[in-house]
Amino acid sequence: MGTRPLAIALVLASMLTLLTVALVARIAVVTGYNSHVFLVWNLMLAWVPLAFALALEWRRRRGRAGVASLILGAGWLLFLPNAPYLVTDIVHLGHKNPVLGIRLDLTTLLMAAAAGVLIGFLSLALVQRTISERLGPRLAWALVVVAQVLTSFGIYLGRILRLNSWDALTRPRLLAHETVSRLADPLAHPHMLTGMAAVTVGLLIAYVVFYRAAMALERRPAA
Repeated sequence: MGTRPLAIALVLASMLTLLTVALVARIAVVTGYNSHVFLVWNLMLAWVPLAFALALEWRRRRGRAGVASLILGAGWLLFLPNAPYLVTDIVHLGHKNPVLGIRLDLTTLLMAAAAGVLIGFLSLALVQRTISERLGPRLAWALVVVAQVLTSFGIYLGRILRLNSWDALTRPRLLAHETVSRLADPLAHPHMLTGMAAVTVGLLIAYVVFYRAAMALERRPAA
């Protein structure tokens, strides 16, 4: 995947983020409730994996690898679930603000969700390109699948167990305990398995659509 479609995706993700922040501010002004400020925080977290991915891209362009790239890759994978996690914030529809109309509420939540998904896919595409260049396209696509599976597990930890990426630093024992206990006996948590399967399939299908659209845009002659 070339630079042009990724640059367009970056601009679009930035616009969606700014529009979401503007809508959150409008809600606060119109209703007097700071009910949707949590979306701004969640969007900030969604940009973290993209920052890691851009750092990896910088190193790729300069032909650098090594331990630093592995650390950046680990940080990217740790924070990646924060991007598509924004889709699950739709559960707050109609519950965060008692005087907010459903139209503005839904628009704001969907705008944040679209920004989160696009940011996540953009960061994944950047890392996929790095892996493809160094290890080949097959391993790069294997990374995509594994990343989406782990992302679905991260979303489960966040939405159901209320754990966060920064718990790896602030509460590592709790995060390790909850992760190991569920992965050691996944059949004891059937809802986790079905939820992860659904989220993984949905993310993979959406990413393939994103990837094919980006490739089609890349083949299109520049105006």
